[in-house]
Amino acid sequence: MTFVKVIGIALAGMILSVLLRKMREEYSVMITLALSIGLISAAIAMILPLIEYIRTLSENTGFDTYLDIMLKACAIGLLTTFAAEISRDAGESAIASKIEMVGKCALLMSALPVMKTLIEAAKGFIS
Repeated sequence: MTFVKVIGIALAGMILSVLLRKMREEYSVMITLALSIGLISAAIAMILPLIEYIRTLSENTGFDTYLDIMLKACAIGLLTTFAAEISRDAGESAIASKIEMVGKCALLMSALPVMKTLIEAAKGFIS
């Protein structure tokens, strides 16, 4: 799907959501959720060729482990933001802040292999 079509669908869904919010707020939340899932799916479909290209390049250089960690961190960040914003749209800002906290912890855990490698490299330089 092209960028212009995705934006057009997003704007139409947003208008529908705003109109329904005045009449039936629960339908507005459902439309927002469905639209958000559709937009995330479209974004993933658009970026997959780039990810495959970068993965092919990294296999030739030996940095594929670090690329996997970087892609995992990006996915964690995007999914955390997505879930937190959906929670805020539903009026649950307390849950949104907890989702963000869990996302930050997941990011720190995904960075552990890189931090371990850096510490070992620093030890090697020192000794």
